[in-house]
Amino acid sequence: MPADAIWFVALALGAFGAFGLALGYVNFIASDKAITAEQERNRQ
Repeated sequence: MPADAIWFVALALGAFGAFGLALGYVNFIASDKAITAEQERNRQ
């Protein structure tokens, strides 16, 4: 396996990892907002 291929795999994994983290963060924020909205509705 040439060194270039190792770099390519590392970059691809890094990009997917960053994308996954961003998606997870957005999902976390969205669910957090949905929960607070639900609590607001229950309070009224």
